[in-house]
Amino acid sequence: MEKINYCLIIIWYLILQNVPHIDFRLSNNTKKMVCSYQKMLSKIKLLINHESARENNGVSQYAGHANPIQTDRGEQQHIHRTSMLPMGETKYFIIVMHPAEDRRKHKPAKFLFRLKSLYLDGFLHDNIWQLFKGTRLAGVDEAASSQWSRELTFKCNYNDLKPDYFNLRTGLYGQEETLSAITSYGTIDIEEVKIGLSRTIATVSEATRFPSLSRHIMFGFNSGENVPVDDIEQLEGQPGWKSFSYIVTNWKINCKRVLRGQEKFTPVPGFPTYESVVDHIGVSLCITELD
Repeated sequence: MEKINYCLIIIWYLILQNVPHIDFRLSNNTKKMVCSYQKMLSKIKLLINHESARENNGVSQYAGHANPIQTDRGEQQHIHRTSMLPMGETKYFIIVMHPAEDRRKHKPAKFLFRLKSLYLDGFLHDNIWQLFKGTRLAGVDEAASSQWSRELTFKCNYNDLKPDYFNLRTGLYGQEETLSAITSYGTIDIEEVKIGLSRTIATVSEATRFPSLSRHIMFGFNSGENVPVDDIEQLEGQPGWKSFSYIVTNWKINCKRVLRGQEKFTPVPGFPTYESVVDHIGVSLCITELD
């Protein structure tokens, strides 16, 4: 058993060393900050499309449709579609957050994400992966994972993290607070770590899922303002039903609405048309059971 576990440790060490690493470089220069964030999101989308295509004979998978529109120059296609996440259990990516120019003495922070759902699984500290309570990485038994990972005392859910989106700042200073909290893990109040992880989930996972949030965060980077997450409706000019909490908790439901297709779409508050819900979602879960 020890030999098997040792082999698994080596295998998973190599796998995690070779999973895609995507840089997110903080910067005091607003243009560089926006550019860095856009590059990070673009690379995540490219990875999603690449891995989705590998599961589908080289063809990227999308949900939605293309509507023909008559113009003076003939018929054109108006596309409403969203990328579909791959289904592979062992596909991950790592976001590497680098400090801003005036904080080079700080170490980068690494965050491990599950590609099929964009869930954050944990972060690296002293070469040991700190995984959320209950998290199990595919292909690794508990004895083996204990050699290179530790379990946090809380889960990756809103009941345990208790994110306060009205005060969760996503600008440069907020991101620097995340970097400081994660790199100081073990010597800092665990509530500060939870806030940092909540901010990372919003900045990476939720912003990839919802274009409205990524635009909101980029607005903060570009303006230099340390905007809170739940100011999102002010930027988008949307009514209160589109608060961030509402958006997050209804992602899977809206993915199903998209995947069922236009023919089965029924208007709901905030989404009068099928196109509106497709455009609302940046990426969709690959769901086989839609009922």
